[in-house]
Parts: sequence; C-alpha cells; structure tokens
Amino acid sequence: MTEAPLLLRAARGEQVHRPPVWMMRQAGRYMKVYRDLRDQYPSFRERSENPDLAIEISLQPFRAFQPDGVILFSDIQMKAYRQDNLHLQHPSWFLHKQI
Repeated sequence: MTEAPLLLRAARGEQVHRPPVWMMRQAGRYMKVYRDLRDQYPSFRERSENPDLAIEISLQPFRAFQPDGVILFSDIQMKAYRQDNLHLQHPSWFLHKQI
C-alpha cells in the first residue's frame, strides 16, 4: 500500500516531516509556457471555464517546480457569470445568498 501524498496527510492532521508546499496558478504567470497559452486563449473567462485549459494552467507550475500540490486555476468571479452578474448589480445580495 502506497503512502498518501504529503499534502493529504497534513490536511488529515497526521504528523508529517515538513509542512506541505502548494502553488496557486499565479506562480506560473511569468512562465513562457503560460504566456504562450494566454496569447492563444486571450479570454480570461475561457481559460477559467474550459476544464482542459484550467487543468493545463494549474499543472504548468507543478511540472516546473514539483510542489506537493496545486490550487486549480479558476476565479471566484466566475460564479457571477453564471448568476447573471447579480453580484455586480447587487453586491450585498450576492454575498448574502452565498453565505
């Protein structure tokens, strides 16, 4: 039986030999491979909502640096697009409904 990844063991509260390291997709923004993909898909919304693009963007810094985990590329604002931009018109309503 293989041992669970360090990040999962730490999240479970297990004792680990070092703190886990993870990256958000912003860690890869300076990377040429990301900039090339961004040039090919200039719409931030498309990069956020297309699962294949979001996965690729998330894995770019992972491949380069091999941290213990990555945070999936997305954006908290993407929910708003699916809710007819209510948060832009009525921010307090949007926050209240989300809580």
